[in-house]
Amino acid sequence: SFRRILPEGSPGSDAGPARARALAEEALREHRGLDATALKVVEEKEEKRPARVDRTFVWESRTLSWKGAAMRYLVEVQGDQVGRSTLWLEVPEAWRQEYATLRSKNQAAGAAATFGLVLTAVALVAAFFGRLRRRDVPWRTAIGFGLAGAALQAASSLNELPLTLFWYDTTESWGSFLGQAVLADLGSACLLGVALLLLVAGGEPEYREAYPDKPALGRLFTRRAFGTKRFFLGLLAGYALTAGFLAWQVLFYLSAERLGAWSPADVPYSNLLGTKLPWLGVLLMGFVPATTEEFSSRMFSIPLLQRFAPTWVAVGVPALIWGFAHAGYPNQPFWVRGVEVGLAGVVVGIVMLRRDLFPLLVWHFTVDAVYTALLLVRSSSPYFVVSGLLSAGVLVLPFVVAGVLAWRRGGFLPETGLTNGEVGSEAPPSSSGAIDEAPALAAP
Repeated sequence: SFRRILPEGSPGSDAGPARARALAEEALREHRGLDATALKVVEEKEEKRPARVDRTFVWESRTLSWKGAAMRYLVEVQGDQVGRSTLWLEVPEAWRQEYATLRSKNQAAGAAATFGLVLTAVALVAAFFGRLRRRDVPWRTAIGFGLAGAALQAASSLNELPLTLFWYDTTESWGSFLGQAVLADLGSACLLGVALLLLVAGGEPEYREAYPDKPALGRLFTRRAFGTKRFFLGLLAGYALTAGFLAWQVLFYLSAERLGAWSPADVPYSNLLGTKLPWLGVLLMGFVPATTEEFSSRMFSIPLLQRFAPTWVAVGVPALIWGFAHAGYPNQPFWVRGVEVGLAGVVVGIVMLRRDLFPLLVWHFTVDAVYTALLLVRSSSPYFVVSGLLSAGVLVLPFVVAGVLAWRRGGFLPETGLTNGEVGSEAPPSSSGAIDEAPALAAP
């Protein structure tokens, strides 16, 4: 296909309806080798411009069709010159309706999972106020994650600002459009920061109190923790989970395809190719799901549910909610994506109970970063390829550095002072409103 872009006010001689149609039929012969008399006319449209008249003609093939989907050809005549020629397969309305019905099941499953996520959010807010009353909110850790997420979101959004400016409507003030675009980017960054702050402020105390033997979230990313064996093995376990998860997806869909399932392969991050710093998008798409989803579905939900239900329920219910929150993807049957992700959620939930939260953060970041970076890695541009590889594999660097430092010093640093139990939790208020006198260390 081709198209000539002309300004609205660009002048052109009026060929008239008959001459314009003759020009369009001639273009069909020259560009497609088709005789217009052998085709079916389905549309003729006329648009009056300030200094010319544009006419569009659409034909449908009488022979090229696939189960009701016919090939169509369009020619546009701008004034007295052919300005566009294209072809496409016209999808019948019955197909669209049938597919919409099919997709409605995906949407219903996603809506059910969304309801579960809303209940999780309500419980998280309640837990936050409960910990606020106990003065057991890890403000430093919560603010740290909030600022990190907000900064990364703001940087990534501003990196994509040239793409936003592409949609500038010339009927609007340039300063107003630019100001709205920048404010929208900064607003989305603030919203992410607040969401992460609440997730950590409400969820981390539950995790800290329930699992005193596990590393504290607030001390996982300190210099002291960096030199410990647990940090090193946590990175290793995260990469092992990544390899296992990718293998699981391949085997799952190869098996499901034989049973009639369908899952499209897609890389929906093509906008990265239009930015100066595409690796910012990779880091963002790794960081946001890893933190928000693991904090809500594992760090908060599992210890909370363990208070009221058996462990298998505490692990399974959040995993299924998290899994079917992905049901909106165009996979068929509607439940296949929920089962695939939900079963993986059960496994990583067990890993958290057996080990701790850190390998889950490494795994989730790496998987989503790899997905996002695929488009860059498959590019012919060396800059894109290197950017994609480095950003998707950024956690390899601390793994290698930690290993080299441990080898040079002859071993790992002791892990004292890093666990949830050593950080401690504030006791809940007594029924009289006074704080229990049992000693407790302050939260980070």
